[in-house]
Amino acid sequence: MLPETLPVCPVRGSVIYPTMVMPIDAGRPVSIRAIDQALTRERVLLIVSQKDKEVENPKPSDLYEVGTACNILKMRKNPDGSVQVLVQAFARVRVREWLDLGDHLEAKGEVLSDEPADPTLVKALVREVKDKFQALLKEGKYLAPEVAQFVLNLEDPSQLADYIAFHMDFRLEDKQRVLETPNVAERLKRVLVLLEAELDLIETQRRIQQQVKEEIDRNQREYFLREQMKAIQRELHGEEGAEEVEEFRRKVEELNLPPVVRQEVERELNRFARMHPDSAEASVIRTYLDWIVNLPWNTRTEDNLDLSRAKEILERDHYGLEKVKDRVLEFLAVRKLKAERAKRGEIPEEEVNKGPILLFVGPPGVGKTSIAKSIAEALGRKYVRISLGGVRDESDIRGHRRTYIGAMPGRIIQGLRQAGTKNPVFLLDEVDKLGISYQGDPAAALLEVLDPAQNKEFVDHYLGVPFDLSEVMFICTANFPQNIPAPLWDRMEAIEFTSYIEQEKLEIAKRYLLPRQMRETGLLEGQAVITEAALMRLITHYTREAGVRQLEREIGSLLRKAARQILEEGKKRVRITERDLEKYLGPPRHLPETEAREPQVGVAT
Repeated sequence: MLPETLPVCPVRGSVIYPTMVMPIDAGRPVSIRAIDQALTRERVLLIVSQKDKEVENPKPSDLYEVGTACNILKMRKNPDGSVQVLVQAFARVRVREWLDLGDHLEAKGEVLSDEPADPTLVKALVREVKDKFQALLKEGKYLAPEVAQFVLNLEDPSQLADYIAFHMDFRLEDKQRVLETPNVAERLKRVLVLLEAELDLIETQRRIQQQVKEEIDRNQREYFLREQMKAIQRELHGEEGAEEVEEFRRKVEELNLPPVVRQEVERELNRFARMHPDSAEASVIRTYLDWIVNLPWNTRTEDNLDLSRAKEILERDHYGLEKVKDRVLEFLAVRKLKAERAKRGEIPEEEVNKGPILLFVGPPGVGKTSIAKSIAEALGRKYVRISLGGVRDESDIRGHRRTYIGAMPGRIIQGLRQAGTKNPVFLLDEVDKLGISYQGDPAAALLEVLDPAQNKEFVDHYLGVPFDLSEVMFICTANFPQNIPAPLWDRMEAIEFTSYIEQEKLEIAKRYLLPRQMRETGLLEGQAVITEAALMRLITHYTREAGVRQLEREIGSLLRKAARQILEEGKKRVRITERDLEKYLGPPRHLPETEAREPQVGVAT
């Protein structure tokens, strides 16, 4: 007979089933107080499992609603204040009402009696459960032999389900469901499902262990074979050959190459490891691997998109060219806005590098090449320049195939290795002077290089693997745009450099040319002075050009003569005026149009 109210002892991590005799260690005040209350009454205690074993002072909501009614057989108090009790469970109890008495919990409940089931079904389930239980024991699930034999000898189907659920390593929730199932057949089915799941888990573990063992065996086998190969290589070629292969392997590992490239490099590296280091083929592969490991696959510089700094650098290095400077600053402004949007995740990263290929068109000496260098400095990027004047072979752009002796990558890949980064400013100088021969059209090869939709996977014939050129900022220069093929012209945005007027040439001479020539001739500031009138006459009567190259040469000639005077005549300072030009440079070579308005004797026009 069940008392009307039962003191409740919460337990953590275990479930007790009817007919079991179990020792209970109680150390929490709520449990000790419940045991004391049970001892003062009928010695009946309701043991209920906690849902969360981390809760120290459980409330009714922390406990399951079905527990086990137990008789307290023995009780012993320990010196530390904890209590040990020996209990015998006798019934499943469903709690109808919880009573929170402050220092402990009590409950009103009803007994859940075993519900009968079809005897044939129960008998079949008992046999199947025992078979699975034995299979589990054979698979290595450890249980004391006497306990296992005791369970297998049980005749009562209800006890068989309970005892197997108690001794197996099932989850607490699964054990609690077995306790909460009054129907014997249903309870046996639950236990059978749990046993099947354990067997499947063991089978999966065995399969994983076998796979791991096979993987370890294969790795060990490969390791031993590799070590044997190293030993053979050392015997055949000495230590140096093996060390060279390992050095290449280490560098390849550090590069984080794309999968396609990595596969090709590994193939060549394995071939190289099997060759004699002094063979001709090994020399070809060594050169190839050296190019691969020294290319900037993932090395890039951080862009500096400060417009005020870029403007300052352009103004510092170049006088005039206002339209050109404006277009360059617009280009950088667009790049900066795209970079900010990409950082916020609004556009893909690859969109940042997409933009027009700039083509600087103008006469010689107007600053096309030098302004490209200033753009690189403003962006904080490396600067690479290749001259395409007179290039007549497609292989100069795309490289030679490795089957040829002395084969090398094309000028594009060479320039990237020289830069050491994958996003330099790359100047293709004199693009209008490309030639065509029976060896191919280099202008056609440039189509892929300068097309943002294609250059992400540029394949150099020598490398034989794709290289990403999409982050390179290409700038081209040309003197005669009509010589550029139409498909190539279509991929570029032309920026025109006009000729300098005389006043601009004068300012350029004072700010840039004269100080530079002073340094080149070894003169100190103040040792030689060229008057402004002399410079203007030099521009109008001794040069006639769109740029300033000839003007710089004439200034250099004057300063060299001044340097000679300082050394030979002992002068401390040489001043060159308008009148001295004829003495140093001879008679004027050109007559300005302003002086040819009236007829002059002996002059034919």
